[in-house]
Amino acid sequence: MTMGAIDALIGGLNDSWSLFAFGLGTAGIALAFKLWRFQQRRPVVEEPVVQHYLPSRSSSAPLPMLSVSKKKSPL
Repeated sequence: MTMGAIDALIGGLNDSWSLFAFGLGTAGIALAFKLWRFQQRRPVVEEPVVQHYLPSRSSSAPLPMLSVSKKKSPL
């Protein structure tokens, strides 16, 4: 598209109508192709990403239950 626009600009400034027409044709075809490709794209439905900070299960074994023994200390 850039090449076509530059060719059209040079052709228009130098009174070279063939270069001007070629540039306009090139830019027009490039623009039409770009619009056609844009319409062919299907919208991508993005699923929300769920981010878990902690795992659902612990990877280590559970700790044993602590019990208080009722022994008297030797004091």
